[in-house]
Amino acid sequence: MFSITDILENKHTQSENQEKLKKNGCVLQCLLQKEGVMQEAEYDEEKIRSSFTKKTNVKPGEEMFEALNNCINETKNLTEKCEKSLALTECVIKAEERIFNIHKLKHKEHEDENKSEK
Repeated sequence: MFSITDILENKHTQSENQEKLKKNGCVLQCLLQKEGVMQEAEYDEEKIRSSFTKKTNVKPGEEMFEALNNCINETKNLTEKCEKSLALTECVIKAEERIFNIHKLKHKEHEDENKSEK
């Protein structure tokens, strides 16, 4: 399986990883299907959102919930189930990393402002 770091560094897109890419996508599709949020290549969007909220405590209106919606919209028209599952997972992982880094940067800027005020 690809690690989160592999996905963030786009190692999964290298040509020598195409077979591994397909296998990873199929494993993810199987997990999403067992979770009841995907049947073959079709999402149950409401179940994805509900499951995401239960597992992460992220609520509608929050930045990460909106990122999930964007990822669903970006990938919902893909027709190959393994590719679609991996694309959704990749999108969510990258969105989470981007949002986390933005918040981390804002927190650091706030700390720096507080230090300079002293």
